[in-house]
Amino acid sequence: MRHLSKETKIGFALMALGVILKAFVTNEYLQLISLPLGFLMLAAIAVIIKKLLEPSAKQQELDEEIKWALSPDAFDGKRVNRYLLDECWMWDTDIEEKAKIHNMKYFLDTEFHEGFRNPLFGRMRHFIDLISLGLVDTEGRTFYAVCREFDIKAAWNSYQLEKASGFQRNHGEYIKVYWLRENVLRKIWDEHYIDVFGARMPKFTYSAFKHLINKVGKTKAQIKVDLIRYIFPSKEDCQDLQFAEYMEKYTFPQFHAYFAAYDWIAFVTLFGKMIELPPTMPMFINDLKQMLDERVCPKEIARVGYKNAVRNFQKHPNYPKKMNEHHALDDAKWDMELYQFLLKFTPHKQ
Repeated sequence: MRHLSKETKIGFALMALGVILKAFVTNEYLQLISLPLGFLMLAAIAVIIKKLLEPSAKQQELDEEIKWALSPDAFDGKRVNRYLLDECWMWDTDIEEKAKIHNMKYFLDTEFHEGFRNPLFGRMRHFIDLISLGLVDTEGRTFYAVCREFDIKAAWNSYQLEKASGFQRNHGEYIKVYWLRENVLRKIWDEHYIDVFGARMPKFTYSAFKHLINKVGKTKAQIKVDLIRYIFPSKEDCQDLQFAEYMEKYTFPQFHAYFAAYDWIAFVTLFGKMIELPPTMPMFINDLKQMLDERVCPKEIARVGYKNAVRNFQKHPNYPKKMNEHHALDDAKWDMELYQFLLKFTPHKQ
């Protein structure tokens, strides 16, 4: 009962009072109030139903924040909005051209569970279930969030069949490899279990991990609001930048990722459909893998083949080394290091 609102508790109390009086009152004069008591009970039931169906105040606040953040007409004097710059400030007609060079670059990585669901009715459908998301920009600001809405049980039990080694391999046997659990979920566990469970260290089990995700994870709606605040920060968040420079950098963001296809889908679907992206958000992402391939010498590819040529390029002494791989934020930081490394090489005409 503690989580119910005051109005709902009053409704339950009135309904209980009406039932008691109706059951135990026998005096004919008191029975005259049975009709008003009936209306009172109906009113109490209506109040209870209304309060149970309407969203909580926190959810309403979240919905209003999302509605404001994505509205092209919203402006509070703090956040950049390209549709109102003409009215609020002196609009530089060349700012959009300048932004193509000076815009803020964001480096993205996600961890996700991907597969196919075969419903009882209908055809098999592909899914990409977001687990965690990391971003870092060229100013050094970072963003990291763990999603609580992914199918924890499905991700926990996800496995691949691989050939066994040794004696079992000779007999053609296969073993289950829980790659997602050990390489992605365990990193989230190692990062947060102390915050959730304190000094005691429980075993890495499904029930304990589910409890941890429910504590540290965020809903997709919350992540979306936080992303908008991160990508389009308030002027106070950019005090180290000149105002004109701030407008140029944060109004037209640019996104980069390594093997970016599924990362981008997991990211943009947080906002809904493509047409529901914030006004100045691009509908595409720059793939660092393509940028890398453009810097591999065609003569080297012809000599040793594509895969070996890429491996040789990655053996460069300054090629960034991955640390804590499959952690979304650390991988996003590596993406930025890779981008800065690739800028030192001239693309080849393929």
